[in-house]
Amino acid sequence: MAIYFIDGDNAPGLRTRGIENLTEKDIVFIFYAKSNSHYSSKDIRQELEKKTTAQLSFVQVCDGKNAVDFAVATRAGYYASNDNEKIFLLSGDKHFDMIAQIIGKELAQGCSIKRVDTLSIALISDAENIATLDIAENIIKINFGAREGEAF
Repeated sequence: MAIYFIDGDNAPGLRTRGIENLTEKDIVFIFYAKSNSHYSSKDIRQELEKKTTAQLSFVQVCDGKNAVDFAVATRAGYYASNDNEKIFLLSGDKHFDMIAQIIGKELAQGCSIKRVDTLSIALISDAENIATLDIAENIIKINFGAREGEAF
């Protein structure tokens, strides 16, 4: 089981590639600003819900400079302090590396927390969460291409 906090205002759609490879034990929060047209779309949300068995929540936050980043950091800190073992912050924003470091040191000594660019990269870095060879093949295809996934 892992918890994924997605910065939905940072390359929407890209961060969720591989969501179909999660299990019902995984939890995904997608944070987005009120003005975000991608995740405000009911069709996009329903499409993602159909793709995964993970627990999926969309969290709309107020518009404002770095509002989504602050919401992700706050919620991740809360979950890290409640004995969750694996947390991923999904964003292209490098300042989430520092957020992960602070949360790891201050709140969650037993928790693995790190920033990654995409969900598929998080899955590669969390090999024990890959339930089947089919899932491994899908993740390789997403990250390295169809030919490499077929070769695997």
